[in-house]
Amino acid sequence: MPSVSSLKKNKYPLGFYICFIIVLSLLFGSRSFLIGAFTAITILIFISINGKVSRRLQYCLLVIPIIALPVVSIFIKVDSSKGRLLIYKVSTEIAKDHYFHGVGIHNFPNYYCHYQEVYFERGDFTQSELLLADSVNFVYNDYFQLFIELGLIGIAICLCFLWLVWKTVDTVKSHLHNNLMTITVFNIITIAVAALFTHVFDVNYFQLAFGCSLLIFWGFVLGLQKLRHTIIVVGFVVGVTTFHSYDRILLHREYSNMKEAKTLFKQEFYGEADSICKLLYPAFNGNEQFLDLYSQALFYNYKVGQSKRILKRLIAIRDSYVLQRRLALCYLDERNIREAENALKRSINMVPNRFLSRYDLFNLYFDNKQYALAQTVALAIIKLPVKVPSPIIRKIKQETSQKLLTLNKLSLR
Repeated sequence: MPSVSSLKKNKYPLGFYICFIIVLSLLFGSRSFLIGAFTAITILIFISINGKVSRRLQYCLLVIPIIALPVVSIFIKVDSSKGRLLIYKVSTEIAKDHYFHGVGIHNFPNYYCHYQEVYFERGDFTQSELLLADSVNFVYNDYFQLFIELGLIGIAICLCFLWLVWKTVDTVKSHLHNNLMTITVFNIITIAVAALFTHVFDVNYFQLAFGCSLLIFWGFVLGLQKLRHTIIVVGFVVGVTTFHSYDRILLHREYSNMKEAKTLFKQEFYGEADSICKLLYPAFNGNEQFLDLYSQALFYNYKVGQSKRILKRLIAIRDSYVLQRRLALCYLDERNIREAENALKRSINMVPNRFLSRYDLFNLYFDNKQYALAQTVALAIIKLPVKVPSPIIRKIKQETSQKLLTLNKLSLR
């Protein structure tokens, strides 16, 4: 068992590293990594002094991360904390319905937007939830998201992962004299705890940091030869990097052409962008960024039917309130009023604090002389609280108010 002075021997390199991580977390406003770092510090100190001080002091030490969580939540990014509660509430409904098989890997965003649509469509929500609602790609808890996407298999993976983290922490007791070993365990605890409050393991450099820390630690514990140990760590780095970039390597020319198409689109050369996208479609028919670009290029090039087809393909991969609004504009161009109305309603319920979809729906009713429905939507626009003030929102509210006066006059006739 290491003495209380075990960490003191490491105090300078370890202390500098820990301070560096804490400063980075503060600069980026990451509450999750602050909590993770404080938890790691607490556990390492607890291991170091275990058996050397009273039980009461040990228990007090373990309370530090528990106190840090509400304090950090209250004083840093308060609105973000409230937004997470809405995400957890909606995500819990997904988990209840799909706890056995899950919704499928990477399918959480699509399910979430539809469940959030149903949640707001029911009307049982607070104004705070209305303002904080947004398109969401992550649960902001990697373990919960793994359960939602993989069901019972996800729980099994989480339990194996947590066992490995616990085994690593338990094994470090006899290695606290080693700076590198202590730093790798600090990384492992920090990242594992941060993953409870944000998305971590989908980010390349966190994957590398966590994986390398585990490999370095267990390589030393198992007594691997230095050359073999180095090859394993370097091989892991190369493997992860290649996995995330192999398609860009294989399709380098195609990505270069897509970049050119984006530039042409921004410069309003819609026909040229459309022509390039048409050639790239076989290679990128499952790429979200490409399908988004191609659908817009087609729409602005007056190929609304083709744009709608590409949009539907994109929506099947990754739906959002923005895409539903654009689909509605395609239907409006084709004078398919019923489908346009349905798409706009879906867009509004997915993220109800946005004004453009409501304004489009108001104009749809107004232009088609559905004045009672137009009046209802107009009142909702005027009463809707503003999340982020902008000239566009002011213009929408002004124009809606003016048209509402016209509607009131028509209703008096």
